[in-house]
Amino acid sequence: MTIPVNIKIDTHHNTLHLDRVLAILRSSEKIAVTNCICRIDLQNCDFPLKVCLSLNGSAIKNVSNGTAEFISKNEAEKIVLETHQKGLVHLALHRPEEDEKNIQAICSCCSCCCHALQGLLLMNMGELVKPSEYISQHDLVKCINCGECTSNCHFMARTLNERGDMTFNQARCFGCGLCVTSCPEEAITMIKRILV
Repeated sequence: MTIPVNIKIDTHHNTLHLDRVLAILRSSEKIAVTNCICRIDLQNCDFPLKVCLSLNGSAIKNVSNGTAEFISKNEAEKIVLETHQKGLVHLALHRPEEDEKNIQAICSCCSCCCHALQGLLLMNMGELVKPSEYISQHDLVKCINCGECTSNCHFMARTLNERGDMTFNQARCFGCGLCVTSCPEEAITMIKRILV
């Protein structure tokens, strides 16, 4: 695995829950799609490439310089739903000097290629990725300790211990919601994160 060194990442990455991504897309005036730069750069997986969405002004700029193409809201939603199903984390990008609500792009990220996720997970650079406004919780009665959710948890918040029981570390949950859709028993839900 290659870890980028001495690179400056001048954007903030916010983890988004699926419903939030869909709401952002539905409220966008323009949407464009391009290939994932991180996945092209590192080539550590075979996840889909054409999944990076730029929005509004960024979409217009990227299409005008020939790096992206406009797509409809329905096409964008289809990309997001398919990548969510494949277990990719949705990250929103915005420049630090801009309002967090002024999102420039939404990427569907894997922890094996995404520079921001690798920085967070492998080099403990917590400032690169912010958690969503949600956090997961699970119902111990419904949970059968199958481990399906652990394979989709890029942040390693959910693991099976040596006895095969589910353990959940809330501090590591970034609220992406991938565990919810992967749970066959519907034992996991998302709740609003309490900010301290």
